[in-house]
Amino acid sequence: MTPRLHIDSVVICDDVRKEFNGKDMLIGVQGTPLIFPAFPANIKLGFWVQFSALKLGSFTLEARLKTSREAVLAHAQFNINVDFLRQSALWMLCDGIQVQTAESMVLELKESDRQWETIKVIPILLHAVAPKGVTPAPIAPKSEPILLHKRRAH
Repeated sequence: MTPRLHIDSVVICDDVRKEFNGKDMLIGVQGTPLIFPAFPANIKLGFWVQFSALKLGSFTLEARLKTSREAVLAHAQFNINVDFLRQSALWMLCDGIQVQTAESMVLELKESDRQWETIKVIPILLHAVAPKGVTPAPIAPKSEPILLHKRRAH
């Protein structure tokens, strides 16, 4: 059976809220890997999943977050109703996740009649916090924001 949706992007964040105008507000957007100073670490993660609908109709979509060792950390079920083909988003908030070791977490989706599909792998790293007064080596090079300006027509 052909898929009903295509995953366009996955954003990891601390929280997702709905604005009064219907827009999604992502709070605390995070890149990967997720870096912790010690284990175990108790965290809250949000996943905002943007998708394109490929078929009209209603179906069930399941999401789960698991460790690379197959332990399920969180599970959610969504009832999707596609009345016209467009891009949309859903989100999953996972509170009380306990990270035990430097292993990856995996976010998977499953349409009602299909197999589980990995949509995001989240590497987990241990990076001890440097003692006060000691500057640690950077984990990754810092990037500067790129400012885009429109050119005015003359």
